[in-house]
Amino acid sequence: LKRPVRSQGLLTNREKMIRRVVLACALIGAAAFAPHAPRAGAVKMAGAAEDYASMDAAALQSEIEDARRKLFDLRLEKRQSNKRATFKSSEVRGLKKKVARMMPFFEAKTSVGTPSDAKRNMAKERRAKAAEPVEA
Repeated sequence: LKRPVRSQGLLTNREKMIRRVVLACALIGAAAFAPHAPRAGAVKMAGAAEDYASMDAAALQSEIEDARRKLFDLRLEKRQSNKRATFKSSEVRGLKKKVARMMPFFEAKTSVGTPSDAKRNMAKERRAKAAEPVEA
């Protein structure tokens, strides 16, 4: 079998396909390292933190209690029902995050000092509890 002689500028279908694949891989690789726009969730979280900072201790306490009550109700509903479809783990995660975001502000309002002092004191208390020997 003799291969036909082709002129310099013509490409075969296979060569065209190889070029397309290489070009597609290059574009996908470039897109993977392109900078992304900031997520909407990150911006939303910063706004929530500012709202908590402007709230007083009583309002923060009521918000925390409401979130904990909803969390308890969701967990109770999960235990009592046989259906897994009614339980939404995303709601549980959201409520837990909400409580975790509010706690430093609440503790800072109830104690004297700045929120960073409250976080530092909380960390010291955790380390002290971890250092205590556990009774068997």
